[in-house]
Amino acid sequence: MGFHDIISMLFLGLLLIPIGLFVITLLNLTIEDVRRHKAMEVEGAPMEIQHGHEASARALRLVK
Repeated sequence: MGFHDIISMLFLGLLLIPIGLFVITLLNLTIEDVRRHKAMEVEGAPMEIQHGHEASARALRLVK
């Protein structure tokens, strides 16, 4: 195993770290979304919460 092989393996390892962090972040966001969804079901809240701009647009339509 030459010097270049070791450098290549280190480089690939450094590439895998951000990819792994990205996957872990996506899984964490998905798990958090599922928990929030289940908590809303238990509390009897509406299933879908509108974003601020959607709520504003809907309020403007109701006023007109």
